[in-house]
Amino acid sequence: MYGNIVCAALFVLISFSYALATTFNATIYPTPLVYNHKEFYCQRIIIQADQEFEGQIIASIDGVVTTKAVDSKVKETTIDCYRKTITEPSRLVVTIKNNNAIITKQTLTIPPVKICKIYCVPFTHVDIGFTQSQKNVRAQNISNVQKELLLLEQTKHYPHYARFKLFTEVSWPVIEFLNSAEIPQQEKSKLIAALHKKDFEVGAFVISHQNRFMSPYALLASLHHTLRIAQKYSINVKTACIHDVMDFSKITKVLYANNIPYCLIGPNDSRYSVPPLFYLTSPDTSARVLVWHTVGLNGYGENFDLNMRLSLPFKNEEFVSMQNSIAYHLAQLEKGYPTEEIQRYYDYDHKHWDYPYDAYLLPYYPAQGGDNQPQNIVPSEIAKTWNNKFINPKIIIATPHEFFDYISQKYANNIPVLKGEMPPFWGEQIYLDFIQVDPERLIINNWFDRALYARGKDLVDALLQNSTVDVNSYNLQSLEGYMAIILNNDHNPRPVPFGKTHYTKQDVKDWMNTRNEWVYAPLHSIKDFKLLQENKENK
Repeated sequence: MYGNIVCAALFVLISFSYALATTFNATIYPTPLVYNHKEFYCQRIIIQADQEFEGQIIASIDGVVTTKAVDSKVKETTIDCYRKTITEPSRLVVTIKNNNAIITKQTLTIPPVKICKIYCVPFTHVDIGFTQSQKNVRAQNISNVQKELLLLEQTKHYPHYARFKLFTEVSWPVIEFLNSAEIPQQEKSKLIAALHKKDFEVGAFVISHQNRFMSPYALLASLHHTLRIAQKYSINVKTACIHDVMDFSKITKVLYANNIPYCLIGPNDSRYSVPPLFYLTSPDTSARVLVWHTVGLNGYGENFDLNMRLSLPFKNEEFVSMQNSIAYHLAQLEKGYPTEEIQRYYDYDHKHWDYPYDAYLLPYYPAQGGDNQPQNIVPSEIAKTWNNKFINPKIIIATPHEFFDYISQKYANNIPVLKGEMPPFWGEQIYLDFIQVDPERLIINNWFDRALYARGKDLVDALLQNSTVDVNSYNLQSLEGYMAIILNNDHNPRPVPFGKTHYTKQDVKDWMNTRNEWVYAPLHSIKDFKLLQENKENK
């Protein structure tokens, strides 16, 4: 009798354990990807299961049935479902079968499709002295501009949404290109024309600097170098950008005071607990800037996350993979930010923000190559191929101000406002941060600030006494000294033995020599200024 009871109990337990082990759970994600098929719309649906499955998927939207065979075991797949309308809620029924046995059946109401557009912004990431010596990086970035100008001509007959555009990220390559005696005037004129037509947009800061190592005066000088070249050639500057660092302090008042309304920030391997889009106001609320904080896991290169670094000619399986990555990302974003994927890697302390906007900014890192490498035609080809199929979302090749202009006009009252600073913090690149600290350089930088302030007071006193002073020379020499300070505050403290670097022994030697020249350049600038003042006093 006892043995029968034990056998019965074991049978029940084994059956229950088997039932637990074979319980099948799947999550259904309607996405905004839609294309036309005959008299129907086709909407992509993502299915994610907690275990592998195979068999057949039968999906029905308002009675219109779509089927798909799953011939090999997968945990995730998609099905493009026929739908009569995308402007009204619909009833979706998804059934998954295996050998005619129903594994799962789910019914849900799906909302109208959110009509949206992706502003795809090609940019080149400038890393002074990361991949090679500063001299070689300068030459590389000048060459990049020449290659990217050719893309304007190459895509001029493309549909308007696919014509190549470029965000320069920072202004250093543009300044060096336009000031270089080696570049023919004809090529300079092409760049100026591209900037006037807004096919190119110049970043407001000279480089992506470590603000923690810069005074407010140096930060201001970073803008003024850009604005001087912009004024000279009648270029409009609207967007600042700092990429690849964990430091966005002191920017709000500086940008606001110089009529720069927008800022694009992309930390590397780290995140601030902020929404993707927000107004950042200064602590005293006297200034504000509209900010886009990168959404992807790979920092400022969101096309990494979305499998968009493709090679030509496109392979179908890679292009479909990109489609599904974009579809899943946008479907997740409709639920709000941070997305489920982001939360798996970063702690947002239970913070949550809605994403009600019908536009999305996608910074596009070069499809081939790495830092200091040029853009190519791939983003334009992606937009052209994508829009030939999908009616939603549209991919638009753009510059940042196009996205910001659109979003700020349409959603001005719906964008959250955050007050305060985005101070520096130690991220995963703590090694680079620590070895960037150089007491001698910081002492010289601080001394330069104080010396210029004192000299400025002398100039004001001279003007009040109706003396003739050379203000332009003072301004030029101060900017020259600050340019060295700015360039030495790029986020690369010295040649590093990792990443896509290509240092030779001569590169390392040139790197250190240039760095030392930049460390002491502010001293020489001040000395020249003092001599100029003494000469005036002797006259």
